[in-house]
Amino acid sequence: MSAVTGPASATSGQQISVSVTVCNQGTVGGSAPVEVYLSADATITPNGPTGPSPDFFVGYAGSPYLNAGQCQVLTVSGPAYASTEGAYYLGAVVDPQNSLSELIENNNTLTGSRIGVGNRPDFIVSAASSASSVKLSQTLTVSVTVCNQGTVGGNAPVEVYLSADSTITPNGPTGPSPDFFVGYVSLPYLNPGQCQVLTVSGPASVPTTGLYYAGAVVDPQSSIAELIDDNNTRAGTRVSVTP
Repeated sequence: MSAVTGPASATSGQQISVSVTVCNQGTVGGSAPVEVYLSADATITPNGPTGPSPDFFVGYAGSPYLNAGQCQVLTVSGPAYASTEGAYYLGAVVDPQNSLSELIENNNTLTGSRIGVGNRPDFIVSAASSASSVKLSQTLTVSVTVCNQGTVGGNAPVEVYLSADSTITPNGPTGPSPDFFVGYVSLPYLNPGQCQVLTVSGPASVPTTGLYYAGAVVDPQSSIAELIDDNNTRAGTRVSVTP
């Protein structure tokens, strides 16, 4: 398989459709079934003769006959059942019972995109952009696009930082950020699937001139229960801070 993609979120038990690209990189043609699972980790394990999978079965599809070198995009649909709310990997397995003799037997699974399952919001920063340069301590204005890709509405604060690297770290209860705070704004209530462009302005106060990333964090204190908690930051434009 070369790709597994699906929706960003679903309520527990909601029907979802997952796109799976299956390829035959062998020397002769053949066909095999494909199964899709939700997994709490990046290892996709199918149900088998030795026992049930620790992952959560979504659905299956029969693969059409594929000639050597041929690929096919399949749609697999089924319910997004999981034991607890939170983040899961979408993954697929072709020939899940190893019933076919293949040239390579240990390359039949692929972990794809993540999905949040449950009844919570899931805020992401999809873009952070600013001017490419600013004078030291002068006002920097950053445009931040925040989206709610969860299953229920909500809101959260947004903070902007200048960072020497592409990892944006907010101030928190364990200590101050290694990055340099620019400003913040309150995010209006966002329904599921809704996005909002916000403007955050503040001084470009950094210890030395040079190149920095203008980055943003939504829900910087992790005070809101979200479907996925580690996707709230984004590094945007590289800004030259000049004397």
